[in-house]
Amino acid sequence: MKIYKKIILILVGCLLIGFIIEIICGRLDKNKYIAPGKLVEINDNKMHIFGTGSGDNTIVLIPGYGTSSPYVDFQPLWSRLSENNRVVVVERFGYGFSDISKSKRSMENIIKEMNEALKISGENPPYTLVGHSLGGTISIAYSQAYPNEVANIVMLDAPVPKVYKDWQRPFQPLESIIPFLKSTGLIRGITLNNKIMALLRGEQNEYKEVSKEFWDIDRSLFIRNAMNSNVKNEMKLLNESIKFVDDKPYTYEIPILFITTPNMYEMIPSVKGIQDEYIKKAKKAKLIELNGRHYIHQYYPNEISEAIIDFINVDNK
Repeated sequence: MKIYKKIILILVGCLLIGFIIEIICGRLDKNKYIAPGKLVEINDNKMHIFGTGSGDNTIVLIPGYGTSSPYVDFQPLWSRLSENNRVVVVERFGYGFSDISKSKRSMENIIKEMNEALKISGENPPYTLVGHSLGGTISIAYSQAYPNEVANIVMLDAPVPKVYKDWQRPFQPLESIIPFLKSTGLIRGITLNNKIMALLRGEQNEYKEVSKEFWDIDRSLFIRNAMNSNVKNEMKLLNESIKFVDDKPYTYEIPILFITTPNMYEMIPSVKGIQDEYIKKAKKAKLIELNGRHYIHQYYPNEISEAIIDFINVDNK
């Protein structure tokens, strides 16, 4: 019994040390990695809006579910698109450098906060909304609420909202485990290994298209944001959010570009039929298929940037 007690005491001691180290490292990271954009106040919380470049078009990049650092994830796109356009990355609450909000992460709140943050930060419409994954649903919801502010929608491997109906929460077991592992410092220790980080970024092409100067920022924000309360609540309310969008008429009059991986058709067979139906009803629509994984902008940043610009400047004339 004495041996077991010693083992337990050692484990408890290690956990306590881990908790303390994680608190210290978390504070050091916050001081080291400063938000590069504007932190605008929305309902007593600060939301990070990063803007770069200038031009006649304002392109707004909206991340999908659980992308810890949208600013870094979208770097291959904003660095290219900003050459002749204004490009904005919206990091909603719980993502990137933004605060964690106490308000529920419903679709209604998300688009209202996004609208306020864009206006306060001085990013004026009309916008071309580029949404990756769930960000596509947010784009459509935004266009329903503020149709006069949206010039175009680009769906980056993003299904039409009704595809998500009756969606089951895929990461539920991890929702408790990951926050605990983060608090003990284990996640920080594991992610110090670049090979492990490469595995974690597997869907993101191991960040081969992201400049290496951004890797440590991403690592820090992954530790900070993975499965935080806002991210978990966003998934918990997903069916409610989809109903919020699907109960309203879709904005078929707004030009829409789908950039999709055939892999999505295999994972969710209903995607293609629902997507094709939307394209038929849309006043102006285009579909581009590219072989790659879900974070398709990490595989084809040049092609996607060119496709977006062509769609805005050429296809809509």
